[in-house]
Amino acid sequence: MSSQKTKWCFREVEDSTAQALSKELNLSLLTCRLLVQRGLKTPEAAQKFLNPSLLDLPNPFLFTDMEKAVVRICEAVFQDETICVYGDYDVDGTTGASLMTQFFKEIGAHVFFYIPHRVHDGYGLTTNVIEILAEEKAKVMITCDCGSTNHKEVDAIQATGIDVIITDHHQVQAPYPSSYAFINHQRADCTYPEKTLSGVGVAFNLMMAVRARLRKKEFFKDKIEPDLRDYLDLVALGTVADMVPLCGGNRILVVNGLKTLNSPKRVGMQVLIEKAQLQKKKITTHSIGFGLGPRINAGGRLDTARVIVELFTTESRERAEVLADDLEIKNQERRAIQQRIFLEAVQFVEKNLHSLSLRAQRSNPITEGDEITTGFEETLVMTQSEASAILGRVSPHAIVVGSSKWHPGVIGIVASKLVEKYYRPTVVIAFENGIGKGSCRSIYGFDVTGALRESSEFLIQCGGHAMAAGLSLKEENMTHFARRFEEVVQGKTTAEDFIPTLTLDMETELKNISKEFVYELKFLEPFGTANPEPVLGSRNLKVSSSRVVGEKHLKLYVKDDKDVKEAIAFNKADVFKDISGTPISLDLAYVPELNEWQGKTSIQLRVKDLKI
Repeated sequence: MSSQKTKWCFREVEDSTAQALSKELNLSLLTCRLLVQRGLKTPEAAQKFLNPSLLDLPNPFLFTDMEKAVVRICEAVFQDETICVYGDYDVDGTTGASLMTQFFKEIGAHVFFYIPHRVHDGYGLTTNVIEILAEEKAKVMITCDCGSTNHKEVDAIQATGIDVIITDHHQVQAPYPSSYAFINHQRADCTYPEKTLSGVGVAFNLMMAVRARLRKKEFFKDKIEPDLRDYLDLVALGTVADMVPLCGGNRILVVNGLKTLNSPKRVGMQVLIEKAQLQKKKITTHSIGFGLGPRINAGGRLDTARVIVELFTTESRERAEVLADDLEIKNQERRAIQQRIFLEAVQFVEKNLHSLSLRAQRSNPITEGDEITTGFEETLVMTQSEASAILGRVSPHAIVVGSSKWHPGVIGIVASKLVEKYYRPTVVIAFENGIGKGSCRSIYGFDVTGALRESSEFLIQCGGHAMAAGLSLKEENMTHFARRFEEVVQGKTTAEDFIPTLTLDMETELKNISKEFVYELKFLEPFGTANPEPVLGSRNLKVSSSRVVGEKHLKLYVKDDKDVKEAIAFNKADVFKDISGTPISLDLAYVPELNEWQGKTSIQLRVKDLKI
């Protein structure tokens, strides 16, 4: 199926627990196995998962400093003080800033927003905002999705007489910023039970608490009270795009948010959905990840993300059209820039793989046009390509590449694509004026942030989580960092770690894949981080027939001793020559789904991998 061998890893199944759950819930055993694998081992837990209700959200006042923040915000509202909403420039930050800005506008508060520029301001809080705060005569500033580590910036802003309220969700260690209030469920002394909310999720909780307090103070006695369900489209968008676990409170927010997204009242959301050509389709987590999210991110990646907040808070369809068109252009530019950088990086890596092969196989020289295969037998020392000024290091264990010609806004996507192609921890760095900003992406089971910390002597700063992280460094330290990073990766991995892993939920016979079961899978949606789309496996299947469809795809019929099913393998037409002609047995990893064609509904297996 691919140029690399894939290792299949099956999740553990507790059959006795699943059987008991099946009897209680009147669901198929396969569905209950999936529920148990997701930690839902009691009927009560499973019912809450299958029927997520907003009433089950925890009390927002369980956040440490929530009471303090709400009292100050309500004071600002009653005294007509100006509030500044400061959001990060990614989807999570801009949706959170949009949510808070619209809420304050809706209740008649004086509010404006500020979104930092990725290049000019950098990540997190910036003191560049102080001048604007003074001009607008702001008295309170509320952050969204940032601020947890900006001690100096918080101190500088508060020194001007402005009360800073931080709302964030990133990991943080004491001592905490000396802000007026610090709302982050990751702080050790926070009693809020959910620990995986996105930044927009935390912002939503703050607005829930503010509305509750204003209601208690009879603020809405002569005003219309905001319906926070209308804000859940933004919460779902930011939560899914930030790839936080879709379980617990996040699942509740996203399930209900998708309902709002599929009937949006927000004119900017309506226009954005139309630009993504999704207006006639059901909006899902996939739609967000591949349709809406990239368009929103494009603004912050290439220019300023303030257009996102303008788009989501405007009441003018004409203005929304202009803003959405601008995002569409930015997204096209982002794709072109991203593709160029990716191809340059691939060219650099392939060239160095060629050199590695030549070194390892000197007795059998490779000539131009030969197919090159390499086991990354040795390390290539730091080199620089004169053509594209790319700095880099290619080794059996890691890839580190960087260039002063690369845009910092898309290097994270490029790093992900390089990991997908070469399957090893990868760092991509964009340099400007001698300082590099880098994005790191990892492979299954390797903590890339831990590796950066062990290489931190050559870095200005770094942070992130196990699978993705960011860094900054001086260009003069690139060689030392690349070598050290490679050494750390090498010391913490084995050869088997570099075999791509596909996780399967369970093995089953084809007869168990019924229409009823596939319908039940809908109950588990939306799929995403911590609630992945179920992947099943069936072994020793016979290929009844196969053919290429649409030039790129492979359609086949597979059977075991008791059943036959139709399967489709997208972009795998190259496999046809290996399975046609003679009788073939194969193991199949697939996602079962329903295919509707000419008024008929049938089961189809969407192939994830196959082994002949």
